Order: sequence, then C-alpha cells, then structure tokens
Amino acid sequence: MDRIVVRGDDVPFKQWYVDDSVTSALIQQAMSFPGWLGTGGNLAVDDPDAICAGTELIRIDLDGAGAATEDPVCGTPAGGPIGLDPGDNAIVYFKLTNGTLDTVDGGATSSVSVFAGNVGAPQSISIGSKT
Repeated sequence: MDRIVVRGDDVPFKQWYVDDSVTSALIQQAMSFPGWLGTGGNLAVDDPDAICAGTELIRIDLDGAGAATEDPVCGTPAGGPIGLDPGDNAIVYFKLTNGTLDTVDGGATSSVSVFAGNVGAPQSISIGSKT
C-alpha cells in the first residue's frame, strides 16, 4: 500500500499509524475511535494492560477486554509504503490534515481511496461528528 487519498488529498506517510502484526480475527472487529488526548491532535491511549511499547503510537484495545482476549492495536508511524505478503494482515489508522473535513461535513458521505501502485480501491464512507 503506497497511497491513501481523501477528497483528492494524499495523506502523508507520517500520518499513517500501522500495526502489521494483527491477527485475522482482530481485523474483523469494528475499528474504534477512542477520542482525543487533549488538544495536541493525538488519539487517546486505550491500552489498559500496557502491551504497546513506546510513545509515538496509536494504542487501541478494540474488544475492550484488555490483553485477556486480544492484544491491542499498536500502530507506529509509517516511514513509507507498506508491503504485506499474501495472507498477512495490517490495520492502518490515519490522521487527516486539518481542513480536509470540517464540522459541516458531519453526516455527509465522502470517499477514501487506498492505492497499491496504480490500483486504487475507493471506499464510500459516512462522516461522523464526534467531539
């Protein structure tokens, strides 16, 4: 995967948070949004058992049960394109550049395209309004 496009704008690699060690069972779960951590623009930490190491991470416990059932998503900033072998899995959370979406977009539909080379996979998404 080498490109994510939202409303015609590329999302820079430094705004991708990748966990490429997830299980196939984990990627079948709903991807949650734990909220914001203060005003710094980072996601709140949701890692009750402190499984993820480091500070430049997105840490999200998708099933809410701690490490007893599944390890959390431990997304690290991407330095470039993501390569996966057949059968491998990855979860990519990405942060949009300020101004890509606005409060008036809540409830609207937009598209997100994920590219691998010249092949794109556009997805239509509903934009939620969360404070």
